[in-house]
Amino acid sequence: MGICLVMIALAISGCGPQPETSNLRYEMTGPLNDRIARAVKQLPELSSIATVLTRVEMIEESVGIPGTGLGPTDLVWFYRIEAPTAAVSTWSAGLTPSSGGSTRASPTNARDWWPDRAAMNGLDFFALPPADANGWIGIAPKGNVIFIHRFTR
Repeated sequence: MGICLVMIALAISGCGPQPETSNLRYEMTGPLNDRIARAVKQLPELSSIATVLTRVEMIEESVGIPGTGLGPTDLVWFYRIEAPTAAVSTWSAGLTPSSGGSTRASPTNARDWWPDRAAMNGLDFFALPPADANGWIGIAPKGNVIFIHRFTR
């Protein structure tokens, strides 16, 4: 009987909410040319300006079900991409303006390259192609920085 109670106690102790660990799954590193190649593979819509990109940053995080200790169940990606203003202007001319979604998301593991709340409010938002993709594109007021938030759900 005592062994059964110990076994039950051990089984139950692992079933509650678990402490949250880092959501960071991947951070893009390496030479710029390698980052550009990976970004274009993940975001084919960037292929038309790939040759003029001057900076590419990306982190991927996993998202569990808050408060349950379950997960990860979904993935979110955060990109910062820089290119000359004229190239970004030409590239974004075909995008559909949007409100930026109901969430102005920020990574849990935010880096200094991701905009803070005030900077995010100043972005021009566009729908993420294709139309059924989850996320948004935000372009900074100076027109040379593109922020992309993409997620599964």
